[in-house]
Amino acid sequence: MITKKYPRFREIFPDLDTFNDWMASLGVTISDPEVFSHLSIRFGGDRFAYSSISVAVSKMAQILAVEYPAYKQRKETAELIYALDLEEFKKGTISINNTAENPNTDPATDALDPLPFINAQVVAGVKLSEFEGLQRKYRAVYTNYLNQFLDKFDDLFFKIIPESEDVLLYD
Repeated sequence: MITKKYPRFREIFPDLDTFNDWMASLGVTISDPEVFSHLSIRFGGDRFAYSSISVAVSKMAQILAVEYPAYKQRKETAELIYALDLEEFKKGTISINNTAENPNTDPATDALDPLPFINAQVVAGVKLSEFEGLQRKYRAVYTNYLNQFLDKFDDLFFKIIPESEDVLLYD
């Protein structure tokens, strides 16, 4: 009977320095130490679906090389939205429709500012209450970017670990 040892995440990456060394050896640079923390919290005790440590690490590095830049961008966007003052959201929106009476010529400019010399212009503005501003801010920032990122690693790990390798047959 051949038994294979499938390493756990924490056995390969016991600390941040080891994680960074492995990733750097494969050409992946992770500037955010929180990535290791999140991976460690979610997958620390889980076994890789690969018995080879080098295969498991290279598969993880492949995912990180593709997904980390998108995660970083989503995180920065969410942080910028969080940093916005509620007054920014309460300002609401403005809608400008310009109409030129002469169909053979375009309006003099395509700026999004109200223009005094267009033949017809409709400007509609919406100012939000504090509650509506909070709703808009919540909707704008509510993206589950962390779980979207971590879900990409699920296939690297076993879903169910059998207690034993024995197969029991019952009549």
